[in-house]
Amino acid sequence: MKQIQHWIDGSLTTGVSSRVGPVFNPASGVQTGEVALANGGDVDEAVRSAKEAFESWRNSALTQRQNVMFAFREIMSARRQEMAETLTAEHGKTVDDALGEVQRGIEVIEFACNIAHLLKGDYSEQVSELTPTPSDSRWGLLPESHRSTSRRWSRCGCTRSRSPAATPSS
Repeated sequence: MKQIQHWIDGSLTTGVSSRVGPVFNPASGVQTGEVALANGGDVDEAVRSAKEAFESWRNSALTQRQNVMFAFREIMSARRQEMAETLTAEHGKTVDDALGEVQRGIEVIEFACNIAHLLKGDYSEQVSELTPTPSDSRWGLLPESHRSTSRRWSRCGCTRSRSPAATPSS
């Protein structure tokens, strides 16, 4: 049976907690795997790791960030079918619908690839009195059903800790 682990600090881990939750194929109702459920220590470790990664990322030149995002786009494009099949198995979507969701995610990455141009400092007069400023970091709970489009809005400068919106209690 498939074991789904956490990805913390660049590697897979089951975490400190020994709790697991079943994963079902929504189309058939058959259990296809188990997912490791995080506890507070696991979350603290993930946030610590994200903060550390952010320190080096925030000092990276925009062109270096763009190169990372372009490489990420290429990986997503090359593994488009595999990602769609995973979405189909885990969320009950049709493959065509899942392919569309993957494509939308790729388009968000393409937007981030152009961030240097968007941050160059131009503005349009008489459009608004406010000038947006980039934030340093964000933390949010996202619905698990938006896995592939869960806002690849890393915007070449923000880090994000991600967790399913609903976590079963022990």
